[in-house]
Amino acid sequence: MQHARTLAWLVLLSACAPAETLVRIEVLYDDAWALDELTVASDDMDARVRAVHEIVIRLGDDAADVPLDVVVTGLRQSMPFAEGRVTVVARLGEEVTASVTLARLACDVCTEDERQCTDDAVVVCERNADACLVWSEPEPCGDAAPFCSSGVCGSECADECSADERTCAGPSSARGCGQADSDSCLDWLPAEPCADGTTCTGGECTETCTDECTVSDRMCGSPTSTRACGQADADSCLDWLAAQSCEDGETCTDGECSPGCVSECTLGAGSCSASGEMRCEEALPGCFRWGPADPCDSPPTPTACYVATGTCSGTACAYAFDDGASCDDGSSTTVDDVCSRGVCAGTPSGRWVGIVAGYHHSCAIRTPGEVYCWGYNVHGQIGNGSTTTPQTTPARVTGLTDAVELASGYGHTCARRRTGSIACWGNNLDGQLGNASSAMQSATRVDVMTITNAIEITAGQHHTCARTTTGAVYCWGDNTEGQLGDGTTTERRAPVLAMVSGALEIAAGGYHTCARRSGGTVVCWGRNDRGQLGDGSMATSWTPVSVLGLSGAVEIGAGLRHSCARLSDGTVECWGDNGDAQLGVTGAMSLVPVPVRNLSGALEIAPGADHTCARLASSVRCWGDNEDGELGNATNTDSSTPTTVSGLSDATALATTNHHVCALRAAGTIVCWGDNRNGQIGDGTTTNRNVPTLVMLPPPP
Repeated sequence: MQHARTLAWLVLLSACAPAETLVRIEVLYDDAWALDELTVASDDMDARVRAVHEIVIRLGDDAADVPLDVVVTGLRQSMPFAEGRVTVVARLGEEVTASVTLARLACDVCTEDERQCTDDAVVVCERNADACLVWSEPEPCGDAAPFCSSGVCGSECADECSADERTCAGPSSARGCGQADSDSCLDWLPAEPCADGTTCTGGECTETCTDECTVSDRMCGSPTSTRACGQADADSCLDWLAAQSCEDGETCTDGECSPGCVSECTLGAGSCSASGEMRCEEALPGCFRWGPADPCDSPPTPTACYVATGTCSGTACAYAFDDGASCDDGSSTTVDDVCSRGVCAGTPSGRWVGIVAGYHHSCAIRTPGEVYCWGYNVHGQIGNGSTTTPQTTPARVTGLTDAVELASGYGHTCARRRTGSIACWGNNLDGQLGNASSAMQSATRVDVMTITNAIEITAGQHHTCARTTTGAVYCWGDNTEGQLGDGTTTERRAPVLAMVSGALEIAAGGYHTCARRSGGTVVCWGRNDRGQLGDGSMATSWTPVSVLGLSGAVEIGAGLRHSCARLSDGTVECWGDNGDAQLGVTGAMSLVPVPVRNLSGALEIAPGADHTCARLASSVRCWGDNEDGELGNATNTDSSTPTTVSGLSDATALATTNHHVCALRAAGTIVCWGDNRNGQIGDGTTTNRNVPTLVMLPPPP
């Protein structure tokens, strides 16, 4: 008899949908099978099991109105036991129902009543308790007929096979022919299991392989080595060959070695740059270049606005004033008073001082700490107590007056407060609000548990992280790819400690996270299917791994499937997915950092979904995907090299996550451009903009 087992919602989230697209699938199978787990798989979906009868699936932006093939597998004792397939078409904004019946998978290893010999004993093919045809326990031949041949005991032995003959004992084991016992006849020898990733065909275990690359492909194995595509082993598939070192003084770009290092100083010499004190180091054998700048941030004990962070004078750091220290300028009309070159000064109240761009919404801070958000709001990510969507102009977040920093993911927003605590609101399907609640969302702010000393926050698609005053990193939310960095893939609805210390900066991408550490080195963890961890591999890591060949980083950023670092000399290096040229080079991806072409003097970086932007002294430049106008150059044409954003020469801060970009201007206004289908530009419309467009901010208080 069949009994229905109804899976929980398969939630299909369309990036541009004004409402959620839902599919319910009822799974039917024989209850007597006693399945202990169900799994689901389908192309173009991010699927994971939440419980025995609960599976959540997220679709990409283009999933609606496309036939979706879903495979449901029932496991018994951790092995596939039954399977069913169904094709559904998800309708944008509608609820679709379907059902699938599981059928037993083939489990027979022999033919019914077939007989064989093993060590002068007979085995018979018969059905077990699961109705599968398997070999019985051996029944020894007696003294009267001691020899087994072709499954029958007799008084004389006979060859069961020929000397070089081999056969398959099942889909995953092979057996050869030889003398298995004391008689002189040839017998089938005991079965030998095939290695993982191989199956038995014609008595031989063979590997089913796939090409890693095409014959003309080349890539960089490290900043000073190159890798070609060819046959690296005995199979017929193409693999990435071992790295070949470049000649002394050469570096690798787009898989080719070229002269890339010219000595510019004498080993051990000192010099000053705009970023601080520099020392000459050996960059490559025989090639000496200026090392990363010391920002002169190790002063004597500071007091008030004096004797603190210094400046580089001549060839070394000199300290004078405590720039950046909190102070009180004595004025009741300013907030966030800090020391600057010996003078204590604050920011006038009512000034816009911070921005963030979520996947389909945007937010900004107005002093002394009010937060306003606009755009997609189906999960309550605007934070004003409603889920009305779209919100095409800024709305104030309820009950928040002391925000100093913002972070935003796919459908949630967080604010770091002046006290060091954190508040979040919006989608909580994976626990990304961090309040240990099982509620799926909150349209008003909730407090993140346990953290009271945060100095930085960042958010990925469905997870959130915070850096504390001790350099520790705490993360919470979705952990299917190990993006929380705690060495597991367990979802966390409250903060857990990531396995990294001494962090100076953090950045969360789609399903991965990175941290900058002392010396400008960078570590990353989580999903690595496009090389976004930068460790030279495509292996997902649940714990931090070092980005290869990278030092001197002064800022990091993470996009959906790529990562970037700004170096002390104003250049930018990126790694990971390059399907839309978001790395600023050619090629499908890079597993290690590569320099962005034609870019110098960068002051800030902002990686998005499939594009990247950088702020310079008097311009903003973007590159990569431009389908929605996210490059801001008055076109919708992709660009593999940085292109200048139109009419924006006074930007002081950038923010981007998905397919739109926002910038804070020196005069205190905010402009946005790119995707606007959910009102995330904030100009009162849902029309995409390919040039910077003024956000309709509320008037000063």
